[in-house]
Amino acid sequence: MARLDDSHFGLDLALSQGQIGRQEGMGARLKIAAEVMRKAPDKMKGLAQLVRMALAGENPMRAGAYMCHFIIEGFDADEAAHKARILRRMLARHGREIANSIPTFVHSVPFAPLFNVLGPGGERWVPIHGVLAHDQAVPFDAAFKNLIAGRKAEMDRLGVWTGTMFSPVGATGFLYEVALYWPDDRTAYHRTVLGAEYLSQQPQFPANAESRAYADDLKQAIVALMQEYGAGHFQLGRAYPYRQRLSPQALSLLGAVKRELDPKGLMNPGALGL
Repeated sequence: MARLDDSHFGLDLALSQGQIGRQEGMGARLKIAAEVMRKAPDKMKGLAQLVRMALAGENPMRAGAYMCHFIIEGFDADEAAHKARILRRMLARHGREIANSIPTFVHSVPFAPLFNVLGPGGERWVPIHGVLAHDQAVPFDAAFKNLIAGRKAEMDRLGVWTGTMFSPVGATGFLYEVALYWPDDRTAYHRTVLGAEYLSQQPQFPANAESRAYADDLKQAIVALMQEYGAGHFQLGRAYPYRQRLSPQALSLLGAVKRELDPKGLMNPGALGL
């Protein structure tokens, strides 16, 4: 076996009870149940999984300060079960096993309903991510926690809070993602995507320029901290710096390529600072 798991991801308690754990209304829950049944090897196994999820309720999302979830695949059920047994032996000393409700949901519904464009309490939120070298993940985590601890009093005053999740990116990178929440009014995007009927049932905040500005400042501080630890990003030039990270030689080469391929500056003018 080249590897034991198909994928795995971890999250802290705040995020597990927020964006990941939240699925609003009976309609969303029925859709999840239908997808679990559709993707089960047979109907009896699908029904058994739904029963286990129902009995577990939301307890798996309150099981500890951090949770790590594994998705295992195999050529057949025996190989998948064998991989699961090996993982259990490897992980037993690091924690305790909980119901597999979250990975079952993630695997069954990879594209969840868009209710999560608002936070679990109707807040505004933004994700911030960095891909770190594996040996930088623990030092960054400690530095991030120190950053949040130093700002806790002001964050509490303004209703700003965070949740975190993480996942390996192959054998070479470690994805560390922060969800940053703050109380604020909805935007036109939220009203268009979610619709008046859904929003009428959710908490609403007045416009909050102070919390919004603080959240933006904290976001920039988190991005800068990720940069200190050598993080890469999946997007460039907007929330995450690009030009600032280039040497003069690399910046000169990039400008030359841009001028050669786009001499009139027609392609996405101003992007990446070019």
